[in-house]
Amino acid sequence: MKLYIAGLLALIAAPVSADGYWTYGSWNVSSETTSAGNYLRRTCSARFGGDGEPVVHITVNSDDMGPPYTFPTVYVQEYAPRGYATRLQQGQVVSFEFDNGWDTTAWAYSYFDEEGIPQAYSGLPHPHSQNTLRAMRDSNLMVLAVSGRVFMNVYLDGFTAAYLKAMDECGFTGAGVV
Repeated sequence: MKLYIAGLLALIAAPVSADGYWTYGSWNVSSETTSAGNYLRRTCSARFGGDGEPVVHITVNSDDMGPPYTFPTVYVQEYAPRGYATRLQQGQVVSFEFDNGWDTTAWAYSYFDEEGIPQAYSGLPHPHSQNTLRAMRDSNLMVLAVSGRVFMNVYLDGFTAAYLKAMDECGFTGAGVV
């Protein structure tokens, strides 16, 4: 009986968070737990876009050294149907421009996945990601441009709540961004 009660108390006291999906304005958050050898790894993402359009996302894992020490990379990622090219091409400069006046740039990388599907991405890793995340917090719109042409408009309504939820789901705080 003592062992049964101790087991119940351990279950009640353990911080258990179920996998889930949440929506905040234009942003979606997901968390998923997978087995990684002898322990469980939790992956948490906040994302904008999809359904055939490019995606802007941040992702952290519960075993990362995350905020406030390092900050997740801000990625824009594009997939194209087989036989078509991505709009982002290898080596292009991608401008991340915010309606609060701040901007930054990153390089585009393109490749074919193992199934031959064309993909491209551009990202702002740590330490550049912290200022980008702060600009996302303080803005309403992020425009991604390539060669002076708009590639994607990213609406930032709900971003701060989505960022906080993703960080919280993987055991981090919003410190350093919020």
